[in-house]
Amino acid sequence: MTGRSLCYLSLALLLLFAAEAASGDEVSHQRAVDELVSAAGVRTQVDAMNQRLRSQMTQSFAASLEHIPELQALPPLRRYAIAQEMAQRVAPILDRHLSWQVLREGVLENYRVTFSENEALALGEFYRSALGMKMLAATPELARKLNETALQHAEEAKPEIDEAVTAYFVELQQRLQTADMPQ
Repeated sequence: MTGRSLCYLSLALLLLFAAEAASGDEVSHQRAVDELVSAAGVRTQVDAMNQRLRSQMTQSFAASLEHIPELQALPPLRRYAIAQEMAQRVAPILDRHLSWQVLREGVLENYRVTFSENEALALGEFYRSALGMKMLAATPELARKLNETALQHAEEAKPEIDEAVTAYFVELQQRLQTADMPQ
């Protein structure tokens, strides 16, 4: 074998080993991300999100049914039962598009590109710790309180927003009356 052939062979083997090492790194990175997603309870979060969505959908259907003249004579509980039936018919569609089985690969990919293998391992370790578990347990309540606080501040801003919107519509009416706009 010539020196040049030996050089090419060495280079090919080096590239092959590098590719195998990179592949091994990807597998261990993916494993670390799987463990992080599991430790962080992401599947539970997705399932809870789907339950909230179903509940909100039922509430939305119930509100919509109140505006259908043919159904207004029905007792509220009967309209709500109809809304629940509607939600049950839509549930399989949600399952096909929003279940953990459908979202899993995208979630894992998002975590993989966001966190290095070492970060995923550290975060997984944190979420399995007592403090991490406390954080996971407290997060829904903290999110609820944040939402309440934001809604309270939005409610405080409502008069100012209403005033700004009213002023805008007055200005818009004036502009429409003075503008040469086709009807």
